[in-house]
Amino acid sequence: MLDLANFGFFLVAAGAAFVAVPDLVSRISNFIADITMVELSPNVFLPAPAGFHPQLYTAFLVYSLVFGLLHIPLLAGRLYYKDKMRKKASALGSIIFQLGAAYSCYLLLTQSVAWFPFIGLIIIFGGASLVIENLIVLAMSMKR
Repeated sequence: MLDLANFGFFLVAAGAAFVAVPDLVSRISNFIADITMVELSPNVFLPAPAGFHPQLYTAFLVYSLVFGLLHIPLLAGRLYYKDKMRKKASALGSIIFQLGAAYSCYLLLTQSVAWFPFIGLIIIFGGASLVIENLIVLAMSMKR
């Protein structure tokens, strides 16, 4: 039952992004067309947008914030219904990643960080959520 709620939360978050930026599809197209290869060091090139895309960053911020916040009642439900530890840990990992992604996007939107540090922050929050999720599962399996 809670797995369907998770999918429903995804739909709510995606819908919220489209409400925040009604022409989101064209903004995504513009973003993709704006990607260029940037030389980070000699012979090392990575893709990055040439321009600033605040509407797209706003949509991503809204999506991540809504999806992350909606995982809080999902985690509470998984705790209340005594769901499997892996699912509880996954819900916590999703909260950490989505709220971290929202924060990272806020920094990008306010131009506090550039594109590559933004990508680095997304990777950090992704890694942190995986580590925390798996440490919880490991710790709980050792208690048995």
